[in-house]
Amino acid sequence: MPGERIKDLRELQKYRERFKENEWIDSLSLFKPTGARLIGEDKNLFIYHFDRKDVEDFLYIYRGIDGTRIDEGFAIFFKAELADKCEEMNRKRVCPIECMLYASKAINKFIANRYIYESIAEVAAANMVQWEEEGKEVVSHILHKWHWLPQLKIAIEIVRITRDIELLKLVYRIYGMDESLKTDVFKALIESGHRELLIYVFNMARRLQKNTDKDRYMLNLWEKNFYRYMPESVNDFENFLSSPGVSNYVYNRINNLLAQYKTAAGQENNLARDTKQLIFELSNKANPGSSCSFQEREQAFEELIGYLKNKALRKQVFFALRNTRRPEAALYIMQTLKSGDCKPGEIKDALVTLGFLNYKDDDHFLSRNFSCFDIAMWTYYYLSGKEEYLSRLIEHFLAGSEERAGEIISYLNQFYGGRRTEIQKIINEQFVTILRERKNEDIIKAADNISRALDKLQMNDLEASFAEIFRVFGFENESSYGLQEEEVFLSLLEMTGRYYVKNFNKKNGKKLERFLFYITENYEGKVKNKALKILKSVDPGGVGK
Repeated sequence: MPGERIKDLRELQKYRERFKENEWIDSLSLFKPTGARLIGEDKNLFIYHFDRKDVEDFLYIYRGIDGTRIDEGFAIFFKAELADKCEEMNRKRVCPIECMLYASKAINKFIANRYIYESIAEVAAANMVQWEEEGKEVVSHILHKWHWLPQLKIAIEIVRITRDIELLKLVYRIYGMDESLKTDVFKALIESGHRELLIYVFNMARRLQKNTDKDRYMLNLWEKNFYRYMPESVNDFENFLSSPGVSNYVYNRINNLLAQYKTAAGQENNLARDTKQLIFELSNKANPGSSCSFQEREQAFEELIGYLKNKALRKQVFFALRNTRRPEAALYIMQTLKSGDCKPGEIKDALVTLGFLNYKDDDHFLSRNFSCFDIAMWTYYYLSGKEEYLSRLIEHFLAGSEERAGEIISYLNQFYGGRRTEIQKIINEQFVTILRERKNEDIIKAADNISRALDKLQMNDLEASFAEIFRVFGFENESSYGLQEEEVFLSLLEMTGRYYVKNFNKKNGKKLERFLFYITENYEGKVKNKALKILKSVDPGGVGK
């Protein structure tokens, strides 16, 4: 049926006998399979093509719900069946999210059951993470184009699970004021732990009233998740309470919470100052290689684990547990993460520590729930044995914003000592590639980020990178790239200068010195002055004599 589109399940049944095996249900004539890009009229429901059998397989799974006792045991079986079908579609390079949610229209009367909609959402969230940007685009398209309430609730639950900031912003913009969905939106926002989304939380909560069930539910959610945002957001909450339009109901409840927190935080901070050194000592004692007796090691480990319950110390404990080198520490970290009571900074430290502890048993839970902390997740994957993630970290370090590059540097620094050669090798390879692609903006960003890293990491083997930089400038009769943009030259010289200062009189110092003199003799303006400034910083008064 070329040109026809299925709009709902009744139409699917109507055309059932006319389908041929593997005939596409939704046809987008200009579909790009690797780009997940929607092309066509506004009424298109789907990005990915799927065939009749895919829909029927999901319908078969959903039919198993009718007449069955729906409980936690059933949910485990139900999720496994959905995951198996999704994996089958993934092998065909067809993202299964749309098909799975669309077929769920057949069980709308059951979707209100949390075991059902949470199961579908969890499987879909795992697939969104697996499909990365394409998966996000599929969920974004559903939020934009679909209008069926049960399926939109599932889509918002997917966003809640994955905590993706851009999708959370989209959910707020489209459905934040929708009476049927605002509680779902509020839950997704408040449970994300993202401080930058608090402005949306404040907007939704400003006029909540005591006399409506939805408003009470939303404020209870806020109170439950209040500590996710402390202490970083104390000022944000105070500014909100002093802003116009806040209802008395909201003001009184949140103001009381804030006062209680400040009192408790003062007590906990006093304890924290006295306990930080103790935590460090306990982590060393608990290490199997310590000189302590077995009983002392076990007591130290038990005491250290106990501090995970202290919110003022949890982040430090997550970090310290890597020093114990005890695999069982990972189980306590996972238990704490699954409680849902951790702040973003704590989650990141926990993920990296799990990597150091080589934890691999439930990385499906981690990828499903913490994909928004992508840098910490990649670090976890690399440390737990997935070598390819180091290249991904460095790729994003070279291409990232100053803030993002700084975060990656902080993670690299945690394991840099034992992997210096490997890290520098990958930086050289990727930076040379960036130079040869001759995209000015990419070169500037990569050079600037390497310059920042030189202040944090002891890099002493970037010879391959500088050999290519020499070619860019035409040094030692090497062919010039022909680049003309002054900002490119200045960024490359800044990187050269920082490396030169740290490695003067070492392996590559003399050649770098000759290179800088070459710049002063062959370039003018800011570029020449930059080279002179670098030389003077090493040998004051020795230039131009």
